[in-house]
Amino acid sequence: MSNPHPPELAAATAHPLTLRGEPVVARLVMPVSSRNLVFHAIDIRRPERALVSVDNIEAAENPGVAYGVFVGSGDGTEPESYLNVGAISLFGVEMRDDTTVRHDEAPGFRQIFDATTSLQLLAGQGGWDAGAMNVRFELILPLPPTGRESLVQPLIEEQRAAAAQMPVTIGRVGLFVY
Repeated sequence: MSNPHPPELAAATAHPLTLRGEPVVARLVMPVSSRNLVFHAIDIRRPERALVSVDNIEAAENPGVAYGVFVGSGDGTEPESYLNVGAISLFGVEMRDDTTVRHDEAPGFRQIFDATTSLQLLAGQGGWDAGAMNVRFELILPLPPTGRESLVQPLIEEQRAAAAQMPVTIGRVGLFVY
């Protein structure tokens, strides 16, 4: 079903974020004027959608890692209260920011995730705060086979070191509703 109006920005971060391998939480405070719009987007009886937009993703080079993107509400301190909406791959980020190469879009990556179902689940579980939401970024690490944790430990340490040495900047995180 197509929606007759363009996406509307409901909330956004005011400052850039830097990812260095440790979890980072962006808090999006909903202006009073946007709360009803967001409420309708997470109402399962309505056709609206809620999109998390991660804009102007920049890095000097690809650190060879990916970050999971999660949404949650409340104070943001409990990782298990978040629901996954996708992952940011940094493949090609160094080419995207190369000013000697012509690009048709604005500099930096942009990745958009449909968070409608996750926000509906949070609301249904009583885990939704109409005044704010959190977007958590967390390094995705390999999972070892049961009982063989030592096999991936060197790779985990290598990925953590790469993420710490090659920061990724996110210009803005936004919540769009349409």
